[in-house]
This record gives sequence, C-alpha cells and structure tokens, in this order.
Amino acid sequence: MPDRVGQSPPPQTLSLRVRCSAQYWVVDRDAAQTVTLHRLSGDGTYEARARMPLAWLLQTAPTDHLG
Repeated sequence: MPDRVGQSPPPQTLSLRVRCSAQYWVVDRDAAQTVTLHRLSGDGTYEARARMPLAWLLQTAPTDHLG
C-alpha cells in the first residue's frame, strides 16, 4: 500500500527502518558480486559482520539478516 501524504507509516515499518539504519550492505564488483554486511557496533563504528555472494543473498528472506 503506498504511503499517504500527511500520514506516518505503520509502526512495524517505522521499527524496521530504525533497525536497518544501523547496518548497510556493500556489493563488490567481483565475479561473485560479494556482498558485505556492515553493522553499527557498541562503540559507534561500523564492522563487517558477514560476507556472501549476491546470488545466495537474494535467495534468503530480509528478516534473516536483521538482528
């Protein structure tokens, strides 16, 4: 359902956005298109937490990588 002008997103969506803001993905330009997940650590820096081929990542559910 598209966002309506002037209305906030449902609470579940807002929660998901907040949790995702503490991580980001980088896709390398190698043959496997290796994806690296970086998460915000307790000291305020980002650390590489996981590496996997893009094809494998696309076979998983987004919730598998939130945490």
